[in-house]
Amino acid sequence: MNNNTIVYFKHESLGMRNMIHSLNEVTGIILDHSKHVLQEATVLRRKGIEPYELSKVYKKKWELELYNLLIDYFSGELLLLGKDSGIVGNPDAKWVLIADLLDGSKNFLSFYVPFYSYNVAIACGNELVFGICIDLARSEVHKAMKGKGAYVNDVDIREIRKNTYARISLISNTLIKGYKYLHLGCSSLEICLVAKGAAKLAIMSSWNIDIAASILIAKESGLKVLNWNLTKLSFPVREIKRLNYIVGNEEFITENIDLVRNMVKNIIN
Repeated sequence: MNNNTIVYFKHESLGMRNMIHSLNEVTGIILDHSKHVLQEATVLRRKGIEPYELSKVYKKKWELELYNLLIDYFSGELLLLGKDSGIVGNPDAKWVLIADLLDGSKNFLSFYVPFYSYNVAIACGNELVFGICIDLARSEVHKAMKGKGAYVNDVDIREIRKNTYARISLISNTLIKGYKYLHLGCSSLEICLVAKGAAKLAIMSSWNIDIAASILIAKESGLKVLNWNLTKLSFPVREIKRLNYIVGNEEFITENIDLVRNMVKNIIN
């Protein structure tokens, strides 16, 4: 997949037989909006904005901006699940926009932790079909479409993973008794680290809005995505819900299933 490729998707089974969307156009709008968000957020940071105001005023504003930019591309049939704007629009809409436009905002405001991202996922019916997670500090665009694979700046993530040594054994934002792990404060990008092969395993607990795009990226890159019961993760796209999940290479999880099970058993809630 490259920037000159026109990509389309349709869901005939959901009554969308004649509705075809150019994701190139939608992606272009998302990329432009991510630049706008980063520029505005950088100015706000320089002025010393408080975390509460950033979330409840500006992150909410950015989510509604994107929703209004995209709604016509979906013929008005678009529901928004926003990290800070909440649920907006018709709950029965065929398409769902899931947005957390500054995941890792505490990292961003600190000046010292360049690990934060802009995340957009699109669902049709109850199924994730498109996701984009932009590493704003490194200008890395992680992107996936259901059935079409996952890419970083148009390079197949599977190829990246083949040539990457996993320096991190375990990523987690939960307390796991008896195990060493790394937490970087941005769940979406932490999942992408596993997808790219920089980490072997992530055992996490996050809001579905934060990770919708990255979960699709992980799946399309061939990773295993499970819940803490080590069964397939059910991912809701029309409600806001906290999820407990595991992301990792299927071979690694299979070969180390007892280890993974013991890690989960030792999580301190």
